[in-house]
Amino acid sequence: MPDITTESHIQRFEAAELFDSLGPVLSPSVNLDARYPPVLMFHGDRDTTVAPTPSVNFCSSLIRLGIRCDYRNQAGMGHDVSENLTALDAIREETRVFLTSLGLLPAVR
Repeated sequence: MPDITTESHIQRFEAAELFDSLGPVLSPSVNLDARYPPVLMFHGDRDTTVAPTPSVNFCSSLIRLGIRCDYRNQAGMGHDVSENLTALDAIREETRVFLTSLGLLPAVR
């Protein structure tokens, strides 16, 4: 979750008040600078725990800073990607491709 500074971004989180004063310290979206690493984000379009807006805004902010951010809207997925093993396999493969494109993994032949 890139932004926990406001409860409006947390759709269904019973303990949101626990973040209170820590939100600005823990939220990546509040602490961005040009040294941030490339990011690959997945967000389920059926997520009822966290709204997609903070993720989209976070990715857009990174791109404006010149940092690569690949945002993937996961059709039919909720908050827990392990609900669907086929989708989880696709996420693993996209992650492998992303890391390979950064030179962090060897290309698979």
